[in-house]
Amino acid sequence: MSQTILLIEDEKVMRDVCADRLKKEGFTVLEADNGTHGMDMALTDQPDLIILDNRMPEMGGYQTLRMLREKNNWGAGVPVIFFTNVELTADAEADIAETNPAHYLVKSDTSLDMLVTKVRELLGNSD
Repeated sequence: MSQTILLIEDEKVMRDVCADRLKKEGFTVLEADNGTHGMDMALTDQPDLIILDNRMPEMGGYQTLRMLREKNNWGAGVPVIFFTNVELTADAEADIAETNPAHYLVKSDTSLDMLVTKVRELLGNSD
């Protein structure tokens, strides 16, 4: 059975590129274009892992993650990867520390191979 990843990304080109790569790696990929849609999909579909952009319309990544962690037991523990162009600041690091487990990858410093490796690692099926 394929593991499911929810990709919450407002930039369509980036969402398409990431989703295509993850699908080629054998994952089922659900896609949302903002935090509000992503939150609804997360709670309904309960994916195995969430990849989350930070700056998005309607609801940003930190707010999405905070709400997800507070909703239920599943939301409190699902692995999350922030995949964003926003450099990690001390304040952001503190926000992430409060909402573990969450991981932070900067798009400009991370290849798709590195993203796939992190996904596999967090899902316990690294090669």
